[in-house]
Amino acid sequence: MSLVREVSLLSIDGSWRLVQQAAGDFTPHDQQRPAFSLSGVEITDGQHVLEGASGTVQRFELTIEPGTAEEFGIVVRGDGSQGTRIGVRPAEGTIFVDRRESGQTNFHESFASIETAPILTADGSYEIEVYVDHCSVEVFAQGGQVTLTDLIFPAATSTAVSVYAIGGTARLNDLTVTQYA
Repeated sequence: MSLVREVSLLSIDGSWRLVQQAAGDFTPHDQQRPAFSLSGVEITDGQHVLEGASGTVQRFELTIEPGTAEEFGIVVRGDGSQGTRIGVRPAEGTIFVDRRESGQTNFHESFASIETAPILTADGSYEIEVYVDHCSVEVFAQGGQVTLTDLIFPAATSTAVSVYAIGGTARLNDLTVTQYA
């Protein structure tokens, strides 16, 4: 139950790697909605709501540098008390999707979970593309070298988007949020 993907075999740093990209045309049907963008912003310790970036069906394209933070990333489909956290822990070399506070999670004991994958910086930063819809989150990091997909069941009113850092700062080099619905 995920986006159709184009899978390629590429030589990266002398090793062969499978790389995945979302396949298809993701141009919004409603060209009247401008994309939300932000660049060159330091993310201080805490969670910071991005006014004007809220939505339910969206694509996020971001490039972020670690700085001093132990963890940093974005929170999608949030409402102040819940949301799905997509983050990086540089010291651990991991990227994750945390759906423990993503909305309805109590229907099975193992649903509220954190899924992780290994990740390395590319030229000192992380490039992350995230597709979010009514009930799923799909992450393509470092040009599709790392992917994560998870189901979520947020409230219909959970549309806020935030950036966050824990234990220090991170630098958001670029963020573009495309609205689809």
